[in-house]
Amino acid sequence: MTGSGTPEPSLSRLADELTAVGHRLTWIGTELRRVDAATRAYPAAVAAPLAAPLPPPVPRRPGLLEREGAGGRLLAWVGGAVTLLGVLLLLVLAVQRGWLGPLPRVLGGAVLALALIGVGIAVHRRPAGRVGGVVLAATGFAALYLDTVAATVLYGYLTTGVGLVVGLLVAAAGLALADHWQAEPLAVAVVVGAAVLGPVLTGLDPVPLVGFLLVLQVAATPVQLRRDWTALPIVAALPPLLAALALDLTAAIDGVRTGIAVMVPAVTVVALAVALLGSWWARHRNPVAPAPLVVLAGSALPLLVLAPSLRPIPGTLAVTALSAALLALWYVPRWRTDLLPPATGAVAGGLGVLAGFEATALALDDAPWAATLLGEAIVLAGLAAVVRSRAMLGVATAFGVIGWLVALLEVVPPPAVLIFPAGPFVIGAQADVGALVIGAGVGILLAGMALVGPWAAHRLGVLRASTQNAPLWVLAGLGVLYGATASTVAVALLVLPDRTGFLTGHVVVTVSWTVAALVLLARGLRSVPIRAAGLSLVGAAVAKLVLFDLSALDGFARVSAFLGAGLILLAAGTRYTQMIAESSSSPR
Repeated sequence: MTGSGTPEPSLSRLADELTAVGHRLTWIGTELRRVDAATRAYPAAVAAPLAAPLPPPVPRRPGLLEREGAGGRLLAWVGGAVTLLGVLLLLVLAVQRGWLGPLPRVLGGAVLALALIGVGIAVHRRPAGRVGGVVLAATGFAALYLDTVAATVLYGYLTTGVGLVVGLLVAAAGLALADHWQAEPLAVAVVVGAAVLGPVLTGLDPVPLVGFLLVLQVAATPVQLRRDWTALPIVAALPPLLAALALDLTAAIDGVRTGIAVMVPAVTVVALAVALLGSWWARHRNPVAPAPLVVLAGSALPLLVLAPSLRPIPGTLAVTALSAALLALWYVPRWRTDLLPPATGAVAGGLGVLAGFEATALALDDAPWAATLLGEAIVLAGLAAVVRSRAMLGVATAFGVIGWLVALLEVVPPPAVLIFPAGPFVIGAQADVGALVIGAGVGILLAGMALVGPWAAHRLGVLRASTQNAPLWVLAGLGVLYGATASTVAVALLVLPDRTGFLTGHVVVTVSWTVAALVLLARGLRSVPIRAAGLSLVGAAVAKLVLFDLSALDGFARVSAFLGAGLILLAAGTRYTQMIAESSSSPR
């Protein structure tokens, strides 16, 4: 025994065992190094699968009917739809066939609806009863809403105002329950069920038809502001818009009936208000939320379709007011970005321009309409260059193109400018003073649009240098020449209302082209585009002399045109050569 009390042989054996373990670990380490070296020597194609395991297979997404509970949901919704149709048949066929009395029909429908709502709430409380509860409650609220419509329209138990208030309370209760359950299908089903079957009871009577549909949209608005739901705002706004369009069609066929001229603008106002509230509420959460933009895009359509069926003054005033409101909304995001998102302003601006176009068309005939469109196009193109808006330039271009087409067809057609006598400038042997005054003004506007439009496009980078967009610049130049020619001929005919005035006008046109060419060449010594425009104008003047003046003019007018243009071109060529020589010899 040692002092520690432990047998000495035991310590020796322990030391031997530890030594043996050390040898084994050394051997294991050697083997691991050998295996690692062998693994590194494997080809990449063999080693890669060992180092990178295959990804797990992506599970296939089950189809609509393969999802758990899909069959039960389908049966529940089909059952709810059939039940709602049964309530409708109870209310309609009972009247046609004399089943029961009016009061039992209304009370029976209300009791059935309330029973469905109560059962739906009870079923929803169960762990697996969410779908069934939603379907039952949706069917009950839609049935109760239809019962309210029937009590108002078919039986007269409620006045229209009271019926709309009761309908608002019923719809609001159903949508509040949907908000509490956070169930968008419930909200959508209440609105769709009531909106689809309600018109069966109201018919095309404007006030109850549109009124009960607008009530659904108003009731859905608070829930839209609380929940970021996409379907509800659209299904709530679509029925009154479609009803208003149906009334527009009725007005176009049968004439305006009492109530249409009031209810259709009401649809526009409510839809605009709902869209703006939705855009304002979602401006930070989702500035391009689709639902408010869809509602806004459809809001103006009923009034735009109705306006041509109204008398000219009311129709023009209604569309003008709509255009002014929408254009003001277009400016709001530029003024206060915290009020409305830019996407809302863009949609409102496009609708405002469309409404303004229609207001112009309703208020004016062909000649004033062309002049107004061209004037609006010039102003819009100038503003587009100032505010750097390509969208506004696109609108200006659309207005300008339509204005040009109307002007060429009705106001300053080519025969009136190139042939004497030809309408509308000359009718028979008499010059039409009114047509000439309008033609002179429209000609100036044509030339102005042909100048301002390309200038604005160049400022915004849409049109590059003339060498890159030569056809467009040439087209713009031809537009300037045609507008100036039409205006000059019209003024000449105002002064001399016979063939002499017509010939004098074309002499002035030819000479003025050569003068303008000289001015452009003088200013284009250091500018290739301006110099190219001047040379092009020289070519146009010579072409007019040979192709038009030589055959259309006669006597002194032909001689004056050729002598005037020739002398100016001769002087221009001589002076231009001197200016080029002086420019090249002067130190830079």
